[in-house]
Amino acid sequence: MSATQPDIVSVVIPCYRDAPRAIALLGVLSLQHVPPSWSLETIVVDDGSGDDTAQLLLDALPDYARVLSLPTNQGRSVARQAGANAANGRVLVFLDADCEPRDPSFLAKHLAALQGGAAASTGPIEGTGQGFWHRYQIAVSARRAAAHRRGEPGVGTTANLAVDAAAFLACGGFSRNFTRYGFEDTDLLLRLGRHGHIEWSDAPVRHMDELSMASVARRMREAGRYGAGPMHAKHPEFYRHSRFGRCDAALNPWLRPVGLLARYTLAPAIRGTDAALRSGWLPWTVSRHVVSALSGLSFLVGTCEAQGQAE
Repeated sequence: MSATQPDIVSVVIPCYRDAPRAIALLGVLSLQHVPPSWSLETIVVDDGSGDDTAQLLLDALPDYARVLSLPTNQGRSVARQAGANAANGRVLVFLDADCEPRDPSFLAKHLAALQGGAAASTGPIEGTGQGFWHRYQIAVSARRAAAHRRGEPGVGTTANLAVDAAAFLACGGFSRNFTRYGFEDTDLLLRLGRHGHIEWSDAPVRHMDELSMASVARRMREAGRYGAGPMHAKHPEFYRHSRFGRCDAALNPWLRPVGLLARYTLAPAIRGTDAALRSGWLPWTVSRHVVSALSGLSFLVGTCEAQGQAE
């Protein structure tokens, strides 16, 4: 990381073939009420998009932003780390290209938490304001906030995270063990927690992507296949007692037949759930439990596939 300057907050945004939303996010960031003693720096990391993403970003950049281009697609963890390495601020803020701060006090709230002594500050994620997935993401954030109040470690997301640059450097930054979707945020937060308090701040972002049961299931399956093993290896006690560890076929061999069966039955269930969610005829409580169950089964299938690779 380059020499830090005490008055700079550096916002790092990984971007893969998503220039329009990254540009929209830059516009939202221009409206932030940064305290007078701070200045804003934004680094958009083009994660080897291989198309016109970098040029579109360069054409739209405000004076406080710059583009860093990676030669190949390497995943969000590597992209975020590259942005952090190039940053000048003593505070780093990580946002995804499809996540926009909900109000102009977003950065000020995170900065207040860090100035109050926290090593890091994370916060809620909402949807676009309507429909099942908006409500579901609010419920997930409420569950995380409750877990944080109970003192559970590793709570939060790197789609909405501010961190003291010295603490980030001391904990080693993002791990290269997590190159696909899942667990890079929990891993980082667990290690950051050893260097200081992590605050849950009322600084929400809106997730501008349109979720579906199919997209959520795909990500959960990917997390089970590629992230579960490294997570268990790095944080065995935490992982075994987590809700993910309880759905891992490697740790619960009796679940493997369930996972192997689900591999062939999940697709129609996912399609049917997407149709039901679009129509809105399922009650909220039923929809929420169905989505949670299919997400867990997708993760289980991923861990079964990981075992197949190992064998």
